[in-house]
Formats: sequence, C-alpha cells, structure tokens
Amino acid sequence: MRPEKIQSAARTCPDTRTPFRLHRLGIVKRPLKIHNVPREEVQRVAEDVYIYGYPLLLMDVMRRMHTAVPFPRFPSAPVNHFAHGRLLPGPHSKDVVRPHADMLCSSAWLDLSKEPVVLSIPRTDRYYLLSIWSAWYEIFEAISPRNTGPEGGSFVFVGPQWSGRLPDDLKMVQAPTETVWIDGRFQAAGVEDIQVVHRMQDHFRLVPLTQWGKPPSSHSIPFRLDVDQAGTPEEQVARYDAPAFYKRLARLMLKNPAQACDAEMVAEFAWIGFFPGDDFAFEMLPAATVQAMHLAVPAAQVRIANAEKSAVAGKVINSWSLNLHPGRFEADYISRLAEDMVCFQTAVDHTGEPLNGANQYVIHFSRERIPPVNAFWSITLYDSKQHLVQNNIHRHVIGDHDRLRLNSDNSLSIYIQHEWPGMNREFNWLPAPKDSFNLVVRMYWPKPDVFSGRWRPPAVTRMN
Repeated sequence: MRPEKIQSAARTCPDTRTPFRLHRLGIVKRPLKIHNVPREEVQRVAEDVYIYGYPLLLMDVMRRMHTAVPFPRFPSAPVNHFAHGRLLPGPHSKDVVRPHADMLCSSAWLDLSKEPVVLSIPRTDRYYLLSIWSAWYEIFEAISPRNTGPEGGSFVFVGPQWSGRLPDDLKMVQAPTETVWIDGRFQAAGVEDIQVVHRMQDHFRLVPLTQWGKPPSSHSIPFRLDVDQAGTPEEQVARYDAPAFYKRLARLMLKNPAQACDAEMVAEFAWIGFFPGDDFAFEMLPAATVQAMHLAVPAAQVRIANAEKSAVAGKVINSWSLNLHPGRFEADYISRLAEDMVCFQTAVDHTGEPLNGANQYVIHFSRERIPPVNAFWSITLYDSKQHLVQNNIHRHVIGDHDRLRLNSDNSLSIYIQHEWPGMNREFNWLPAPKDSFNLVVRMYWPKPDVFSGRWRPPAVTRMN
C-alpha cells in the first residue's frame, strides 16, 4: 500500500496572504519569512514532504538496483530490456510476500528521455497482465487480453514531453514520467506448463522506436557499477538521513514534476524552504528548520509504518475483505486494474475465528456461485508471514486450472486442512500448515457480476 496520503488543507500563505491554490510549481521557490514559522509546524510539513516523496525515492532506488547489470537476470535487466522469471514461487521464496503461485513474472524498466520505446505483444490465447507504473509508483495503464484480445499488438510508450509522428499500426501510451516500470505476470498452470510460458515470455519484446521494424542488432549496453545492492529498496531508503533524502527528492521532483492536482500540496512544501531543483541547499536553511527536518525523518517513517499496520481493505463480504489489487500504493490507481484482477482475502472463518490448521474447513461454491471470470481464478494459502507453505503434494494454490471434482449437483467444494482429507477429496484439497494461515482468492478478468455485487465469495466454514 502507499504510505499515508497527505491531504493538503486550504490555507493562506503567511507572507503574502495569498491562497495556496494560486501558487504554482516553479513560481514559488522560497517563502519570504520562513524564520517565523513555528518549529512544530515546520516538522509537520517536513513529514508531509517525506511521505509524499517516499514512493518517488523508492521507485528510483528500485530502478537503479534492477538496471545495474550487463545482461538480463530476473528481476534485473538493462534499461529497455525484459527480465523474465523462469520459476514459479514456492515455500523457498522468502524475498516476496504473498507471491502469485500460478503466475510467472517479468519486469522491464523503460527510459523515455531519449526516444519512445515500442512493446511488441505476440498473439496468444494465454492470460497475461502488464501493470504499467510511473516514476511516482502509480499505475497509469494496464495491458492484458481484456484490451488487446488474443491478437496482441504493438504499443509505443512516449514520454510526457514527446511530440512527433508515429506509424499508424502503433498504439500510443502516453507516460506521465520518463521512467516507466512494466510489471508483467503470465498464467502458468503448474510446473509442467512452464516451458510453454517461457516461449510466450520470450516473444514480448522491447525496442527503441528508431529500431522498430529493423533486424535486431547486438551491441553493448552501458550500466552503472556504483549502485549499492545491499539490502532491499525499502531498507536503502530508510537509511537516508535528512540531507540525503530531501536533496535527492528535490532532484527527482525536478525531473519528475508533481501532477497538477498536487500543486497546492507542493506549494505548501515551499513554506518551509523545500522546492524541487538541483540547487536545493539543505544546509542553508535556518538552523531551526534543519533541526525540524532531521526530526521529521524518523517521525515520518513511524507514520508510514503505522499506516501500513492499520491499513484495511475495502468492504467485508462473508468474512472476505475485497481488495482490487493488494500491495499497491494508491487506491485511485488501484482502480485502473480492477477490470483485470480482483482479490478477496481472509484470515478468519465464518464465525470470525482465526484460520488454523488444527481445524478443517470447506469453501462451498454452489453451481451458480463458481467464480465468474473470463480468464481464470485461484485460491492461494499463505502462512502467518505471508509465505507459501511446504506440503507433501506441493500444492500451494488451487483453482479452475486444476482437475477439480464437482459435486453431484455441479457445485464445488474446496477443502482446507492440514491432514490428508481422503481419496475422494484429495483433488479439491488445499493443504494448510499446523498453525495459523490466511487465504487469497484472485479473479483474473472478472465478469460484471463481481463488480455489481451479484456474486459474493462464500465464507470459509469450519467443519469440525
């Protein structure tokens, strides 16, 4: 989820008595009387700056870490190249929480500062989902068979300032920033299906616009050698002290300007002397402001952590929490993926008691209530640390790609328990650990009944 969203209240500029909505980026760089601002108010605004800029810095660190390589090796690849994940996640996959156990991943970082980049998608009957992110960690586009059909096609990503003519057979995607991240997922129906998915991944290709339609040519790809690879991107950003964080944020905001809807908020940042640009001089601020900004860093980190802990999903339906696309920063941008993927998650049974492997559970779908999707659906089980669980049959996810057995009335029952349920139920068994666990139902390209509320997931019922 995105760190706490800061709502900028309408206020009056203390030095000009002018409403902040009249201030625009690039016009107000420094307040005239920042010495008169109370330290507590300076710290509050500095915390807002940190939280507002955190996704931009996190994305920049991710980009640097994942492109500082001479050749693709998932999850890293040179700029404008795909890195393809070749293995399905398993209990050994501890670096990612709640991994998709039935999808292979691909990743690519685009640099649109020099010229547009063309993405070619092959013809395929298999489901895939490309989430397209801006430098602000916001999804601005999603590409899947829902909007391409089985024919695929060619898309050209252009930067926010680009202008020119494009070939008629290219579909233009206007990016809000020059940095773009493509987060791809490809349906894989088990280990025996992986080779087929590999061939499909290899036909998703990126090429600069000037090279599109020409024979591929091999050439050396420049990359940085001075990139810190120690720790996760989140850990690296957390290590920044106040001068490092705010200076880097100022430079990044110059290259990646805030959207017009955030102008009032960013204008408030100038109230304490912070403004986008290469010449932001942290050390030249008044001593009280510098002290307040130093104090703001740990305080903002606490606010982010608390927001993550207290985050709740959407409405609760039969003990399931609706989440359009879990793990993303901004609800407004999550909705862009709603037509491609909807999730329901729960850690409790029909009585509200926590799910635990000491019990036996069933999820019963009546004939009319089997998940309605255009692509596929699945149920994944995670332990208390949000990792996949080791079990004797190596099954971590169950769904319509499995050989499920229907009941005599064409209804469907999914059995969730630690002990073997018997021969008659093994095909529909999702093994659980001995202790606590939680479940996620993912529906890819759901049908209208899901959005209208006519379809609801049945509760997880404790049988014993």
